[in-house]
Amino acid sequence: PLAFAMNTVLFAGGAIPLWLLRARSLSTATMAPPGSMLGSIREGLRYAWRDPAIRASLIIIGMLNFALVGPLTVGTAAVTEAYFGGAGAYGLLMAAMGAGSLAGTLGAGACHAIRHPGRLLSGLALLLGVCAALLGVARVLPAAAMIMAVMGAGIGFTSVIATAWLQSRAVAAMQGRLMSVLMFSVVVFDPFSQGLAGLMLDVSLTALFVGAGALLIVTGLATLGNRGIRAETEALDRTRSADPGAGGDR
Repeated sequence: PLAFAMNTVLFAGGAIPLWLLRARSLSTATMAPPGSMLGSIREGLRYAWRDPAIRASLIIIGMLNFALVGPLTVGTAAVTEAYFGGAGAYGLLMAAMGAGSLAGTLGAGACHAIRHPGRLLSGLALLLGVCAALLGVARVLPAAAMIMAVMGAGIGFTSVIATAWLQSRAVAAMQGRLMSVLMFSVVVFDPFSQGLAGLMLDVSLTALFVGAGALLIVTGLATLGNRGIRAETEALDRTRSADPGAGGDR
């Protein structure tokens, strides 16, 4: 009961800043023409696909969810049952990940600007890949909790930065549609990831996490040299060279 009560209070608290938000009115020139829902989704997909940096970023985000949702929801429970003693250990791991996510989110909010957001996503894929593989072989609860905290921090930090960057890169008329495509890339792989994780549990618990980690490491390495992300990085560098006051890492 206490956990549900705390959830209720937190959701209510989160609703307050959302209620206080006031959307800016868009001029007719920046508003997209009305159309059907499916047509809007198709437009968003076409827009995202034509921009190499956005396309690469959405692919990374999709792969992150495909590789991690199943192992973190299905596999973590199996890991705690097999090696750490059940429900109490599971709660500790989830708490560690939640604390890391909170720290990462607050850290992202404290950053004035991120120099290379595209490369940050690739780096996140590498970091989470290594952490997932380590979680598959961790047999000491404090070590597993530390890994989960690092994963949470990486996810929390990058989710804020990536969303803000994608919104700033898109023209005003396409921001909502791009966010719809982003959410689609986040949720579309969930059932496949969880189903595959369930099948992998019958093979090997370690293989589940190591396989997920390997997939993310390959994704990170492949996208680090992606032309779209490289072009985005070079464009940001040229902008900051022309305007030294434009910002940088903090």
